[in-house]
Amino acid sequence: MLLVSHAADRTGAPRSLLELLGFFRARAAWDLRVLLMEGGPLAPAFAALAPTDLLHAPRTAAGRAVSAARSAARAAGTGHPRRAWRLATGGLRVPFSAAEEAARDAHADAAAARVRAWAPDLVYANTAATWPAVRRLLPPGSRARLLVHVRELASTLDRLGGVAPLLGRADRVLCVSPPVRALLAGSWGVPEAKLGAGPVALHDDAFAPAEPDPGAWPAGAGPRVLALGSATGRKGADLFVAAASAPGWPAGTRFLWAGDGPGAAVLRRAGGPVRWEPTRADPRPLLAAADLLLLCSRDDPSPRVVPEAGARGVPSACFAASGGAACFVAPPDAPAAGVAVPAGFDPAALAAAAGGLLADPAALAAAGRAARARAGAARLGIVGPRIVHEVEALLADGGAA
Repeated sequence: MLLVSHAADRTGAPRSLLELLGFFRARAAWDLRVLLMEGGPLAPAFAALAPTDLLHAPRTAAGRAVSAARSAARAAGTGHPRRAWRLATGGLRVPFSAAEEAARDAHADAAAARVRAWAPDLVYANTAATWPAVRRLLPPGSRARLLVHVRELASTLDRLGGVAPLLGRADRVLCVSPPVRALLAGSWGVPEAKLGAGPVALHDDAFAPAEPDPGAWPAGAGPRVLALGSATGRKGADLFVAAASAPGWPAGTRFLWAGDGPGAAVLRRAGGPVRWEPTRADPRPLLAAADLLLLCSRDDPSPRVVPEAGARGVPSACFAASGGAACFVAPPDAPAAGVAVPAGFDPAALAAAAGGLLADPAALAAAGRAARARAGAARLGIVGPRIVHEVEALLADGGAA
């Protein structure tokens, strides 16, 4: 079986695939390989578990130098903070030269040819963003089965190219949350019989003891509120600042956002009770010190950080309209694991709901217990066998993964 990831960064989808890969290695007698569309800090961890190839070669030293120079010049001349950040952090959005494009295509062609020669029985596409790789690997007439794990919602699917042919080619589509399933069955017309569940799964490490790091927050004695993730508009970095500034919080409440992105400048300028720090390789000490996770996303299919916080007994506050978070935080007919603002993206409403929870110790403790229990149901040892079953069902005709 070939597992395809669009990236090897520390965002939720690559981390989830890495943990699934480890589970597959330990529990299933499959011949496994990995194809990464782009490199990143998790690439060595993938390579330690299975032979790993890179579809797109990283830029050469000379290419990076040229890119950095272009980036600095263009970032200095733009008034758009998101564009400036993208250009200033490595130049990945700066167009490649003709020579770079040719070398990049040649590298991708060679990597895809190696995979086709290996002839996997099944390709596991970890996100809808993997279509550019999948179409190289599975030309018309290929007999390999295709399992697609969709971890995106409308705002991402609508801008990705190739989603329709990817879903059409897929033999099975796993949905990371009920909102994703509803979207695919409705707007994208994927037959219900083709859809399955592929929720976020947590490794036992998420539940392991960690030394709390309360010093990461601004000094004080009030409750500690945490946000983890890329500082982007989709993740609601601006809404986090607005919510932190709104009334309704207990006296002395302090706020921390840990995560890089174009919105980091807004977070750094916020000051007062708000502090920003870069992405941490291990966020568990922050989760262990937090009283509440504040999720301000506008669009988030199934934020991994919510059950990760729950694994430490930390409840969450979110917007119900954002996607999958409310399925964990406020499922119908079950104890709440936090609070979910029922409609819209009003930061004042989120502040009032979250602040009210923090001000009620009994309710906060009950929400923490519910979060811990719900996170327990998301353990890899529970979810992993279901994914294994999905793969085995696709290979029931006698193929070997």
